[in-house]
Amino acid sequence: MTINNTISEILITIGRNVKKYRLLKKLTQQDLAYNCGNMDKATISNIERFACSGLNISTIVKISIVLEIDLKKFFEK
Repeated sequence: MTINNTISEILITIGRNVKKYRLLKKLTQQDLAYNCGNMDKATISNIERFACSGLNISTIVKISIVLEIDLKKFFEK
């Protein structure tokens, strides 16, 4: 497996989990973005569509705080 494949797998896992936990909280992408400090809705959309190659840890931490979940849950398959 290449580094790029590994990164792609991780981004897919994170994206699926962000969407899963967002829906469990009954939040729209806009709600989540706003509650993360007025983040752009497109950022949430890109994360959930696995199109956010520049995803950084501070964004993931903000989302985990808003969704009230442990950070490690984003990495669970």
